[in-house]
Amino acid sequence: MLTLQADPLAEPRRRVVIATGEPAISRIICHKLNREGHDVTNVATAQALEDVLAGGVIDAALVDPLLADLDPTLITGRVTYGWLAIVDGRSPELAERAMHAGAAGLVRTPFKPTEVAAQVATLLALIRR
Repeated sequence: MLTLQADPLAEPRRRVVIATGEPAISRIICHKLNREGHDVTNVATAQALEDVLAGGVIDAALVDPLLADLDPTLITGRVTYGWLAIVDGRSPELAERAMHAGAAGLVRTPFKPTEVAAQVATLLALIRR
């Protein structure tokens, strides 16, 4: 019988949540982050995000701060490594508000999936040191 053992040097899969009401955005980011080896959960409402955050450890989040009834400051203390705000690239006011609310960085739309994956990797690496 062949027994497979986990590679002790392999990076653990990180849990990432994407919270946006835009299905195309969540699909694109989810696909890329899954390919990068993350466990990704998509939600489309502030309540669903709160439920996911209350349900266990989330390493990082990508959040549209425009979700109805969302208080972005509540995210900061409930995500292990931090969160990135998904904002319209033409909205400097929203970007500024997200940064003041505790976002570690910004995903500006339109975006390239590889750049988003790099931002998530950087966010996770900053805390791991």
